[in-house]
Amino acid sequence: MKKLITLISILFLISIPSLGRDILDTIPKKINLPEAVAKETVKDLLRGDSAVGELNLTKQNLEFEKTKSKAKDSIISILNQEIGVYKEKEKSFNDIIFFKDSQLDLEQQVSKKLAADLRAVKRKKTFMQIAGTAIIGGLAYLYITK
Repeated sequence: MKKLITLISILFLISIPSLGRDILDTIPKKINLPEAVAKETVKDLLRGDSAVGELNLTKQNLEFEKTKSKAKDSIISILNQEIGVYKEKEKSFNDIIFFKDSQLDLEQQVSKKLAADLRAVKRKKTFMQIAGTAIIGGLAYLYITK
């Protein structure tokens, strides 16, 4: 408690400009520390400096990773757009194939109908030829026998 009161009073005195300079002038400029304490203090300062350096490198790495992540995201976005274009093309090709398949089915149906009609016409032609030959033969026979 005594140290706290002493500390507060010193801080109070330092805060008054004219008294603060006088008190600061009385404080010695050099402090003699034992060698072991000085070595530990230097080691702690170096550790702190290396920790600050490591923190700065970590921050730089984090920024680099953020930039890399943004680049990857933009690449993924571009690839997704390309995939969308290819899906649209695939859909168009599938529509064309479906149209061609339906057109082929229709042509096959028309071809079957035309083949059936052709057979019917050939039958009629053959029947007419036979009937015509029979009629001409009958008329020739009647003409000759008369």
